[in-house]
Amino acid sequence: MLSTSSTARYLCRRCRPLARPRSARSYASSAKHDIYDVVCVGGGPAGLSLLTALRSNPVTAGLRVALVEAQDLSKLRAWDLPPGQYSNRCSSLTPSSANFLDSIGAWSHLRRERVQPFHEMQVWDGVSGARIEFDWGTTAATGSPEVAGKNGADGWNASSSSSQTIAYMVENLNLTSGLLRRMEELGGVSVFDGALVENIGYGQKTPEMDMSQWPVISLSSGRQLWARLLVGADGANSPVRAGSKP
Repeated sequence: MLSTSSTARYLCRRCRPLARPRSARSYASSAKHDIYDVVCVGGGPAGLSLLTALRSNPVTAGLRVALVEAQDLSKLRAWDLPPGQYSNRCSSLTPSSANFLDSIGAWSHLRRERVQPFHEMQVWDGVSGARIEFDWGTTAATGSPEVAGKNGADGWNASSSSSQTIAYMVENLNLTSGLLRRMEELGGVSVFDGALVENIGYGQKTPEMDMSQWPVISLSSGRQLWARLLVGADGANSPVRAGSKP
């Protein structure tokens, strides 16, 4: 098993291929750096899944990690809709994805009455009439993984129908609110919500430490975060992706 220090060194090496942005700034070293092993920009399903997985794994649980999210997460924490009303943004989760969410302890935090498994699907061409069908029997025959099925507080067993399920339809807000609850249950994540990324630069090499390959994330609040590894999970208009172009 890797120690925390060796894992941190591994992450540091992984961040080296990041290209410098066109308008790269460099920042002088000081004793007041807000240093993190991993900084994730974006609090959607991908970003929250990554951070929750890092915190739930004993190998990476000791890393110092941070989430930067432009939206105020208080609304996501309090998200709730009455029965019969649904959000119009949904995702189809395969049993493999559900198994992953279960392994990090997030699956049981989803509102079970709002998760709908489906067992078959038909896709057809409106012009030619050609169609293809998917059903759980075919999926099971090809070795689709089953959900591990830890029971939640309400006794919901995620594996109860997994052997006949090809996917689960989940509202994105149900997924992200469940991931956020699990991440905060684990603790240890510094959350900077309501904060925009204004610039991504790089540190400097000093006699004490070479930080020239460390991304420095400047937030709209005036705070600067130094990252061994910077993750962009911030969607199509990603400032992380824009800042990584040579």
